Amino acid sequence: MERMIFGATCSPTIAQCVKNVNAKKFAAVSPRVVHAITEGHYVDDYVDCFQTEKEALIVVPEVIRIHRTGGFVLRNIISNSEKLKTACGSSASTAGDVCIEKEADRILGMH
Repeated sequence: MERMIFGATCSPTIAQCVKNVNAKKFAAVSPRVVHAITEGHYVDDYVDCFQTEKEALIVVPEVIRIHRTGGFVLRNIISNSEKLKTACGSSASTAGDVCIEKEADRILGMH
């Protein structure tokens, strides 16, 4: 199978498994990023907090890159960091629509 059937009962579970297996391929190179991918997702929503803006500027682009290697596209990133939004914007121009800021912040369906 090369594509998942949208709406199949098993689709969310299989997508999570594939996402995690793909991330774990990078465990030796980027353990913080792999942790972000395996522990910071709820289905297809990624939520993370960082101690510094510098850490976010390192981790988020790597999360995006690792997801892309598995065929996953991270969208709708919201941040209070202008530098991070700019970094995502530069990725978006070469890799598709990556960062879109929404009017109201929503995480896991809650405002």
